[in-house]
Amino acid sequence: MQWRTKVRLSATACLLAAFIGANIGNEAAAEGDAPVVQLSANHLAMQDAEATARRHLDRFLSNVVSETGAAPEEAALKVAVPTGAHGAEVIWVTPFAVLESGVFVGILANQPRATTAVQAGDAIRFHRNQVRDWSYVGTDAKLYGSYTTRVLLPHLGQEQAAQIAHHLSDLPMPAEWK
Repeated sequence: MQWRTKVRLSATACLLAAFIGANIGNEAAAEGDAPVVQLSANHLAMQDAEATARRHLDRFLSNVVSETGAAPEEAALKVAVPTGAHGAEVIWVTPFAVLESGVFVGILANQPRATTAVQAGDAIRFHRNQVRDWSYVGTDAKLYGSYTTRVLLPHLGQEQAAQIAHHLSDLPMPAEWK
């Protein structure tokens, strides 16, 4: 494995272990004992972050998804997975691919808390309207996107926020993306 891939995987694993999800209302996401930060359903900064991530979703996909529809291991999507009774849990999905039909498929990167219908490592199908955020570990080993994670930094403990901020890029979008 190349050193850049190792660095990217290490940065991604660190972030996923330190903090997996942005949570709104009854949505939750976490891996293992990672903390879950609960924000109200009308948290404006979170709503703005999700809207911004969705506005840039096509640009993200056009830069990371191959002609066959597969995304690299450095790319992830945060998806609202239905939990029943009109609820959803926001969970990172990686790896993922886009099928010719426009439907997405991917592997749950963390363990759901609000449902037992799916588990970490399960393959799921989802639609574009379920995507809440995206992330990409660039060649500089910095994490791009992660709009919702950026909003959550002030709600985390100082040490955890500093650790995550260290891995985040200064700007959410790589300068070379067109």
